[in-house]
Amino acid sequence: MIDKQTWEKAIFFDMDGTLAEWSNTHIDEVMSDGYFKYRKPIMNMIEAVKLLIKKGFQVCITSKVISGTTAIPDKSEWLSSIIPEIGSEHRFFIPYENKDKNAIPVPGGVQPYHILIDDSTHYGLSGWRGVGIKVDNGINNSHRTWKGYMISNQSNPEIIADTIEAIYNAEWEKYLEKKI
Repeated sequence: MIDKQTWEKAIFFDMDGTLAEWSNTHIDEVMSDGYFKYRKPIMNMIEAVKLLIKKGFQVCITSKVISGTTAIPDKSEWLSSIIPEIGSEHRFFIPYENKDKNAIPVPGGVQPYHILIDDSTHYGLSGWRGVGIKVDNGINNSHRTWKGYMISNQSNPEIIADTIEAIYNAEWEKYLEKKI
């Protein structure tokens, strides 16, 4: 069990469209065995994750899954292969039918300084209790509805990691000021 203090530096990453390429395809394909296991990794984001881990952040995965499919074992296999540094105890798979975007079982629940990195405004960032950072992946953000922090998966990994760290530090300071 990880102590509560470890969760103070938690950063949650969505998988689909953020760490792994997503293509708008027919639902039957998405529900097929092995679909998520063979998604192409977005290497700039993967390398940024590894840099954040080296900087001492508790990097976690939060990803929606369709119940009754092989999504959880497929995504777990993908993660073990691509980012083995993130162990199974830091992978949170939330069923699509669960509409609570904060349904991550961390001590004390999602906090105002917890960061979620996601490519989706509606299905990911909207309603998050913490700090949202939208990933512009080249196929989303066409309506420009997200008004918060944003990064591009086309940036180099150091810039992505440094930007996320700077956002975390700024938000942590705001949190501490409100707490005093």
